[in-house]
Amino acid sequence: PIWMDDVHCVGNESDLQLCLSNGWGYNDCTHLEDVGVICVTNKTFINTTFHHLRLSGSVFPNQGRVEVLYRGVWGTICDDDWDMQDADVVCHQLGYSSAKAYKTRAYFGAGSGPIWMDDVHCVGNESDLQLCLSNGWGYNDCTHLEDVGVICVTNKTFINTTFHHLRLSGSVFPNQGRVEVLYRGVWGTICDDDWDMQDADVVCHQLGYSSAKAYKTRAYFGAGSGPIWMDDVNCVGTESGLQLCPFNGWGNNDCRHSEDAGVVCNDSHVRLSGSVFPNQGRVEVYY
Repeated sequence: PIWMDDVHCVGNESDLQLCLSNGWGYNDCTHLEDVGVICVTNKTFINTTFHHLRLSGSVFPNQGRVEVLYRGVWGTICDDDWDMQDADVVCHQLGYSSAKAYKTRAYFGAGSGPIWMDDVHCVGNESDLQLCLSNGWGYNDCTHLEDVGVICVTNKTFINTTFHHLRLSGSVFPNQGRVEVLYRGVWGTICDDDWDMQDADVVCHQLGYSSAKAYKTRAYFGAGSGPIWMDDVNCVGTESGLQLCPFNGWGNNDCRHSEDAGVVCNDSHVRLSGSVFPNQGRVEVYY
């Protein structure tokens, strides 16, 4: 489909869907009129398509190969210029107080998929890895034998709050799944008691989506494992983080994993297609 026509943005909107247009699917066009863009490729990237970090390749949650989610695809980071400052930013972003060590040469095993970042250079006080200088998404001269890793300090001191991460699991689609939360370095699930659309909206907003399409109960995306961190969650729907909603307190529940909560988020994301370069292409929207 041709989803958008007569798009009119002021230029300061945070999302293309906030610009004026004829409405989803209303157009008098053919695909010979498909639009495209070429974005400036500089070393400063601040955008909302980067929401996730994870550590893989280790049985310990505080250490592993660093993987980043960009445009819905998990990838790795090349070890060129990787150092302790970069590792500190990763560990802070994952909720740990600091890094204990940085690792190179695929110390935690070679990853797969794209190598999203190379020549990462952090000062060390950045709140997010995407705020550090790098070559740009997908630009590298590396193989997965150069995948980076970190070992984070595991203590009871967590910067800001101990709740930094949400993820969706149990689905092949990035916009839906079982809701899992990271608390004190351990991933766990949420019980479906009182789980509703307002709670799902907060989760989807926190993950960068415009809103929730549906909320799911009774382990719709499969039963999780580990602790059940939250129960009786009661959000208004406007909270900026799930931890700001009333609930029973971390780990206090009367549930089993057969009651794990899930969400389906409205995926109105934008992507660029038809080019080998990640900064340019035909503009496509998911609706």
